[in-house]
Amino acid sequence: MFLCGTAHGPKHIGESLAQARAVAARAAAVLAKDRLRVSAQISWVDRERCAACLTCLRICPYLAPRVGVEHRVEIEPARCMGCGSCAAECPASAITLRHYAPNQVLAAIDGLLGAEPELPVDKVRGQGRSGAHV
Repeated sequence: MFLCGTAHGPKHIGESLAQARAVAARAAAVLAKDRLRVSAQISWVDRERCAACLTCLRICPYLAPRVGVEHRVEIEPARCMGCGSCAAECPASAITLRHYAPNQVLAAIDGLLGAEPELPVDKVRGQGRSGAHV
């Protein structure tokens, strides 16, 4: 979204026109591209857990979720801005924000607090809690 002129704040007509020209040039530069890069931080849906309640469709400000195959929700990556609203509101916890899975967030918090992460032995690939091979 681009703001200019009095939408940006009070200003004289000459300044408003200069801002309008600058905004038009920036918008034209965006629209002239054949492809746009999108963030990798997007939501994804676990179809097995999705109950098709459509809560995510109602809550998403970017209209990224849509009903797809087998009447389950899919996230359209180009529309998703990675805000996490759908993941937070999903009653079935079927939606996860990539790179912000609950275990990743908890591991980051443990790292900041200096706590040792609570991992089962089988998840550490043959190492015990002390780091010695089992």
